[in-house]
Amino acid sequence: MATDNGLYVISADGAPIFSFDHNWRTAAFIENHNDLLQLQCDSELYTFEAGRHPALIKQAAYISVNSRLQHSGAQWTGTPVGLFFDKVSAGHPSVGQTNYGTQVSQSEIYQLMPSGNELWAATGNGIELFSGDGKVLKPYPALDLLKDETIYALLPDEQQRIWFSGIRGIGCITTDRKRIIRFSSKNNLQSLEFNHNAACKGPGGRLYFGGINGVNAIAPSSYISEEEVPSVSIFSLFIADTAYTQGIVSSMPQIRLNRNAAHIRGSVFTADYPDAADQRFSFLLQGYQPEWSEPAPDAGFSYRNLPPGEYRLLVRYSDPCQNQGEPELLLTLVVEPAFWQTLWFALSVIVSIIIITVLVARKVQGIRYANRIKALEQEHAIEKERLRISKDMHDEVGASLTRISILSEIARSRQQEPDNTQKVIEQISEIAGNVVDELSEIIWAMNPKNDSLDNFAAYVRRYASTYLEASTVDVKFHFPDTVPNLPMSAELRRNLFLIIKEACIM
Repeated sequence: MATDNGLYVISADGAPIFSFDHNWRTAAFIENHNDLLQLQCDSELYTFEAGRHPALIKQAAYISVNSRLQHSGAQWTGTPVGLFFDKVSAGHPSVGQTNYGTQVSQSEIYQLMPSGNELWAATGNGIELFSGDGKVLKPYPALDLLKDETIYALLPDEQQRIWFSGIRGIGCITTDRKRIIRFSSKNNLQSLEFNHNAACKGPGGRLYFGGINGVNAIAPSSYISEEEVPSVSIFSLFIADTAYTQGIVSSMPQIRLNRNAAHIRGSVFTADYPDAADQRFSFLLQGYQPEWSEPAPDAGFSYRNLPPGEYRLLVRYSDPCQNQGEPELLLTLVVEPAFWQTLWFALSVIVSIIIITVLVARKVQGIRYANRIKALEQEHAIEKERLRISKDMHDEVGASLTRISILSEIARSRQQEPDNTQKVIEQISEIAGNVVDELSEIIWAMNPKNDSLDNFAAYVRRYASTYLEASTVDVKFHFPDTVPNLPMSAELRRNLFLIIKEACIM
């Protein structure tokens, strides 16, 4: 037994055999190999004869090691900076050794324990498992419950269960490695905090764990039972704040909730545990909650305003020793969605959008096609108008030039007759003036700036005044004070002007 006052060896009947006085701050047994006991104290390693006559053999400086043992033909060394695996040094431990081999874990190792072909390591992050060749093994289900918990010591019992101590008391891992049976202050523990490397197995299979206030001895064969954790049942159930009256059975049917009253609450119970105040329950609504609720004595659950979807309500039982049962399904829920939240509505909207898009695209395409036809018709009309204007100009100018040519020949032949020649020349001048007027009319008709009613009225007034000025015809114009600026097509202007022109001639 290593204490802060030294090392003591005691016989099976409690009589002192050997003592080594020393004022150590920390002390930890490293290994028992070939009747040699190695004790690490602060930064030194003490080697003792562990036979019938214990004695100090060697003392040397030493790098901190929390646990070391031989397993599967290799040397395993647990240190504050991790676990090391060394095949080369197997069977040949060296005092003061600094090279521990290959590092297989970075967790702080407090104790190593072989179990069959596995190596168990008590660490600052729970319990880690390793194969004989140094590979990390997948943890058992029970070990998942110890993640992030500091474990100081490991001991096996005669029933192949694994006992451990740490900063949350003592626990026992069942033989199937699925459950953890814990002990609390109600089980007469010296405290919930124990020391590392402070555990050993005594005669009769009794286990000893040292803590900050003393030592706890446990007789596993007579103390612990591996009875199953009690099952949990629904005690009361309210759906949409109305009591469920269809009977609560172990296998509840699927419950459907209206989205406007998506509320459910109730409570659970277990009939297999005598003290209800010591029971703990955790709830998880799959599809709604990301994690389990913390274990609490309150056996009630309540969920309000659930969004549309499918849910499974699970419960998990915990006893006073923090032993947790398997999750149990209480019931399944379906919250009906609104019609606009359903798949068929979404598909209908998508199909409607596609149809509307197609119709709009076709409409736009039709408008573009109609505009294109209209543009082509306008181009054709413009081309037709150009051909007409060119034909009119050709006819008018051609006829006038022909008359001028004929009159010119007549004038040439009548040079000896001044009076007749003068008349011919006046006719030629008149014809030329008419040609100019005709061209002016054509140019006016072609100018798009004149495609308005007010410009047309002004031109008609000017033309009639000029044309009838030398005649005896009395011309009167009846126009409003303000002629509206209404658009007129070139064809309409031309036709109206020809009518007015014909009236002036007649």
